[in-house]
Amino acid sequence: MEGKVEILIQKALRTLGESRFRIGPLTGRWYNETAKAHPLATGIVTSGLKTSAADFFAQKVIEGKKEMDWTRHAVFCTFGFAYLGGFQYYLYNVQFTKWCAPLTARFGHRAVAPIKVFIDQGLHHPLIYFPVFFSMKAIVSGQPLSTAVHKYRTEIWDSLKALWGVWIPAQLVNFAFVPRHMRIPTVAAVSFGWTVILSVMQGKFDAAKQVEAVAGPAAASGVNMAAAVAATAGESTSPMAAHAVVENTRGVPVNAPLQLAKTGLGSSGGAGNTDVKKA
Repeated sequence: MEGKVEILIQKALRTLGESRFRIGPLTGRWYNETAKAHPLATGIVTSGLKTSAADFFAQKVIEGKKEMDWTRHAVFCTFGFAYLGGFQYYLYNVQFTKWCAPLTARFGHRAVAPIKVFIDQGLHHPLIYFPVFFSMKAIVSGQPLSTAVHKYRTEIWDSLKALWGVWIPAQLVNFAFVPRHMRIPTVAAVSFGWTVILSVMQGKFDAAKQVEAVAGPAAASGVNMAAAVAATAGESTSPMAAHAVVENTRGVPVNAPLQLAKTGLGSSGGAGNTDVKKA
């Protein structure tokens, strides 16, 4: 009897293992065919779900937040579905193809990939992507559009440096080797990591704004700003806590942000984070 049971268990495990190896290729084939048949819908759904998951991961795992910032999450979800999935499909698969058609016919699409990357990273992102992102964030948060203009002026350079480190190599590969119908899903896959970076950066920028609102621009600049951001990263900061951070960081030497982050000044019982900063 025991021998029969053992044989049945082994047979079940073998069947499970075989089916598991079949599931991967079948899922990949189904996704590829769906993307071919419905490229726009596939891009929108994939980008939206990815952006939601990435922001959730950034808030809960990277920053260790106890309470989700649902306004921030709504910004990323809206941006993911509408801009990353919808507009970028039109931009990459329709406009880029049209703009580069003469060069592609003469030199081939792989030779034209660097030109597409330049248009994407040098023009599209600084002039369209980030202005739309900051504007959408202001609208969802119920803030005036002047807030978006201010965020663009103060945050754009840090945002672009982080962007180019991820997306210049990724888009070279994407435009040179990935079939057109899979470009937005490929962007969505790479964009999970980028969205985590962007989400964490936005959390830190917002924490710095809270400190500035309580203590004024002078106290929020320079060393006090760096220390306050390091100490409050990963926590939703109340004005009282932000004020306490500023008071605790007055007169701190320039090389002290890391030490302050370790001591957790101003955070609610936890050490701060020092981690750094694609729809």
